[in-house]
Amino acid sequence: MHLFDLPWEYVIGQHILCHLSLRELFSLREVCSRGRQVVDIHWSHLRDLDLAQVKGFTVEALQTVVADCHSLRRVNLSDCLWLTDNSFISLVKNNGQLVELNLTNCASISSCSLQTIPGHCRQIKRLYLKGVTLAPHILSDICLRCPCGIERMDLSCSRFLDSTLLWEFVMKQHSLRWLALADCTRVVDEDILWLIGSCSSLEYLNISGCPFRNHQRLIRSIMEKRKCLNHLVITETALDEETQELLKRDTLTVEFIPGVKKLQRSTAISNHLHRAEIPLNFQL
Repeated sequence: MHLFDLPWEYVIGQHILCHLSLRELFSLREVCSRGRQVVDIHWSHLRDLDLAQVKGFTVEALQTVVADCHSLRRVNLSDCLWLTDNSFISLVKNNGQLVELNLTNCASISSCSLQTIPGHCRQIKRLYLKGVTLAPHILSDICLRCPCGIERMDLSCSRFLDSTLLWEFVMKQHSLRWLALADCTRVVDEDILWLIGSCSSLEYLNISGCPFRNHQRLIRSIMEKRKCLNHLVITETALDEETQELLKRDTLTVEFIPGVKKLQRSTAISNHLHRAEIPLNFQL
């Protein structure tokens, strides 16, 4: 008996091909016509697709994998800088059952192509958009057209996110449990305190890199107002002894992320001037 004599879908697909890497599957497709057929059938039933750690992948390879795929539920395209608008739109339109989509640092796709998410992914629950060019109206559409409710959302590095949009998003997402707002420069202290008080199901919050006026006071206010929040990520700051004692007794886990110090920036500028052989006392 040969390999291809076994039932393709129920034996080869579920017990053999699922253990092969994408590179190995592409190699198997090149062996013979039956190899191509069995791999294509396997891909047509894919539920999970993770390309975040796949090196050398291309748009053409993605189109081959998802050509007949209409059952994807979870897709990870994190750091896939080769992704284009057309390939992304085709993927989303053909897989309207998506519940999780990771587009972290996919700066190559435009804001217009992201419009297909609220238009076709009505069941989306986990959406990671860190470092993506996202227009404000798209976030509004997600709030209105995703009735299942977002549970996890990463909006880190969003330049447009302000108090108004944050309010609109939170008030319509009652299932939100995990939220990342790292390096959102327009998010301020009052926004976070309102968020903590309004989002009763929130368990995880990342606000590192945001320009808060008083990190220590904010931490203490969060400890007082929080409901389900059990994990807070915030920029590293000096805490007095009283706040440290409160944190030790509280069940809230606070993770401190080192911030970029001004001294380091000044040193970098100084080194750059030295390399350019410009005197530090140069004046216009």
